Amino acid sequence: MKSVGDIFIAEVIKRYDINRDNIRSMGGYESFVYEYHKNNAFFILKISHTIRRSINNIRGEIEFLNFLSKKGLAVSNAFPSTRGNMVEEIAAENGSFLAISYEMALGKEVSDEDWNESLYEKWGECYSGSFLYKVRVLLLF
Repeated sequence: MKSVGDIFIAEVIKRYDINRDNIRSMGGYESFVYEYHKNNAFFILKISHTIRRSINNIRGEIEFLNFLSKKGLAVSNAFPSTRGNMVEEIAAENGSFLAISYEMALGKEVSDEDWNESLYEKWGECYSGSFLYKVRVLLLF
C-alpha cells in the first residue's frame, strides 16, 4: 500500500520534472526530504504539510535566503518548479502539501560517526565568526 508521501511525491516529481531514478529519500521528521540531481546539478526537495508550515512562512524563508544571496552570502537558493513557482502547493485532506526545491550546498551528509566535539567546534568557527556576523550586519543596516 502506498503512503500519503508516495502519492504526493509522484505529483511533485512531475512539477519539478525529476526523473524518478534520480531521487532518493533523506528521511525527515516534520517534512519529507529528498535529494535529486538534474542537469548535472544536485538539489534538495522538501515537502511539508500546511499543518506544520504555512505557504507564507515558506515564501518568507525563500525571500530571506534570496536577500542573503544578493548580498553575497553563500546560501542554498530556492529553485523554481517547471511552472515557475518557488513553492508548489498540492491540495490534500486537511490542508495542502507544500514542495520547495533548493540547490544542494557543498559538503557531505553528516554521519553518525561525525557527531563529535570536533564537528561542533568547526560549526562554531564557521557560524560565530563570519556567517552570522555578516547576517547580523546585513539586517542592521
